[in-house]
Amino acid sequence: MSASTSSASASTSSSPIPRYIDQGTIELISVIGHGAYGQVYSALDFRYTDACGEPLPRAVKCLRRHGLDSRQRQFQRREIGLHRLATGHPSIIGMSRMLEEGDWIFMVMEYAPEGDLFGMICDKQRVSHF
Repeated sequence: MSASTSSASASTSSSPIPRYIDQGTIELISVIGHGAYGQVYSALDFRYTDACGEPLPRAVKCLRRHGLDSRQRQFQRREIGLHRLATGHPSIIGMSRMLEEGDWIFMVMEYAPEGDLFGMICDKQRVSHF
């Protein structure tokens, strides 16, 4: 694993999202979600391994640090704070750690291969309309 700085795509005015973060211990693989303030990537966490010695799969939310107004910055801080408080609850995706690198804040979270609650609610609403 190389601590390359080749970048994953980002559609913001901030600097590109790096491919490797946390001193090269996390590799961002592909975009699995996006929102108003950033993107969510599937990732591999080489700092931790599973029982077979494979890197742990993670979801990494990449949030812009700059170019936000005070209201947006407040929402962002609130989201991070609430996620920290909820981590540890058996029904909530846990946040492993939060990193600030360059123009980005990275929320390193457990990976849920079935998606998130918001996606499930949207899917159920689409199905119920038929």
